[in-house]
Amino acid sequence: MVKVVLDTNVYVSGLIKRGSKPDRVLRRVESYHLFCCEEILREIERYLVYIRSIATVVGCLPEVRVIDEDPADNIILACAESAGADYIVSGDRHLRKLREYKGIRILSPAEFLEITGCSPSEA
Repeated sequence: MVKVVLDTNVYVSGLIKRGSKPDRVLRRVESYHLFCCEEILREIERYLVYIRSIATVVGCLPEVRVIDEDPADNIILACAESAGADYIVSGDRHLRKLREYKGIRILSPAEFLEITGCSPSEA
């Protein structure tokens, strides 16, 4: 069995972006002999703790069944609806092809940066 250590950015990218190469690596992790250390785990946790500290966590999500190809994407729509969000920012093709959901615009990260006045090169 192949022995592998994953960089923190592989975990974070894989958890954030479905279908990405890092996501594909994580989904096959049982086929590797994965090694990690406490320092890597702390770094991953630091990202998650940071997100929890700056985000408002919404509950009581409405039931949404719009995207059949990848039903897990419906959680993003439900969260945005519950929050009364103006935008969903995603690179996910299932979400992006909707372009809008209940008045909530769905944009790529580059489009979002452009309309909020920050060029992608500044980010």
